[in-house]
Amino acid sequence: MNKLLRLPASMQDRLLVNLFQHTTDSCVVTDSERVIVSANPEMLFRTGYAIEELRGKKDSVLFPKERRASYTSHVFKQLEKAGTWSGALTLVSKSGDELRVHATVNAIVDANEKITGTMILARYGAEQRASAQFVHTSEGLLQQLFNTMQDAVLLMDRSGKILLSNESFCRMFGWAGKECLDYQTGVIWLEKAEQKRLHHALAIAETEGSLLNVHLTGKRKDQSRIILSCTFSRFVHEASRQQGIIVTLRDVTNVHYSDELSKTHERLELVVAEAHRKTGMLDVLNEIHRLALKRASIERIFQTSVDGIKKILEYDLAGIYMYDSDKKKIFPHKLSKQTRFSKRLARFPLTLGEGIIGAAVAAGEMVLVNNAQNDPRSKYPPGMKPELEHFIAAPMITGKTLYGVLVVARNRNPEFIEEEAHLIKSFANATTLALEYARLLSAGHTSKQARGVTK
Repeated sequence: MNKLLRLPASMQDRLLVNLFQHTTDSCVVTDSERVIVSANPEMLFRTGYAIEELRGKKDSVLFPKERRASYTSHVFKQLEKAGTWSGALTLVSKSGDELRVHATVNAIVDANEKITGTMILARYGAEQRASAQFVHTSEGLLQQLFNTMQDAVLLMDRSGKILLSNESFCRMFGWAGKECLDYQTGVIWLEKAEQKRLHHALAIAETEGSLLNVHLTGKRKDQSRIILSCTFSRFVHEASRQQGIIVTLRDVTNVHYSDELSKTHERLELVVAEAHRKTGMLDVLNEIHRLALKRASIERIFQTSVDGIKKILEYDLAGIYMYDSDKKKIFPHKLSKQTRFSKRLARFPLTLGEGIIGAAVAAGEMVLVNNAQNDPRSKYPPGMKPELEHFIAAPMITGKTLYGVLVVARNRNPEFIEEEAHLIKSFANATTLALEYARLLSAGHTSKQARGVTK
């Protein structure tokens, strides 16, 4: 490592570019907004994208839709804390196929330790690429290469009859000699229910020229199951005009089970993390209710709510704004520790019905807005330049009484997700109930005083 650091800067740059272009790991580089800047050839090969199709798009295009929110919350939250994250991820190719990888996500920082981008490195298993190029000078050498292959290779006719096979086909199923020839006469090496799928795949390959990544379940001589990843390619021998379908079979039994275990482990991790988050939220909500019943001060209840949110999710500002009915404005009342941007912004009250938050409060609706700095509805104080801002605002309303709004904001990535918005709404509801309880106690106390004076 030290030797590398002593290289001239220009040589280091060339070396890093060389590694990026020729590593067998897939690699993607993004900017601070998680927009893809570059992807290496291995990533393009694995996913089937051209670089023009990825550049300028969010990195989430590489993740399954149903997991994007979880990855954003799980991975990039850790990235903010430690600068790196490592673990199992699922990528998705252009064609929709899922690719299981072990990934490392590193933050790219500038001289001031500010995150300016990310680099995602994805490593696959030990499988080889599906295609190989053979150069042969004689029929004998071709036959030797054919039988040396670890994958089984078959030449089939349209009906599924095997016209030619390599030795790996017999080894894969546990046959030998004449026994192997007997098994080639039909499709008894497949589970019965799978034979229809084989004929369907052969028909597609004959019509379209090829078919990739078809999973079939076969059976060995000892009747044990074998899971096969199959590719089909149409073949025409120009000289003899003989036609057929070349089928390549790869034993992925162990890979399949390992993949299922890895997916199960990932799902379990997400469930456990979600359980911890919900447990923490319930603890804080119970504490708010307990303080309300003990007639604790509103200031203490507000502080408990703001501190409690910090235990559940990362933010740069959590604030409770109270509504002044005379001035028709919402003023900051209790604010957390803030960034320089949020501190300047919090000095100014919000006007009811104006801006995103003011309109949401007037309508009594919660809002989640990511990249609010680009939203034309946003209103900033005169002379204040907008910066990156994601926020959630949950009005505190009961009946016809408007108390204010709970605002949680981030001036950095990751963006907020719907699940986090519902958590904030729960905190806003609990704080609203505490305010309502305090109001009712105050009204009851005033009523008692009035009755005392009358007597």
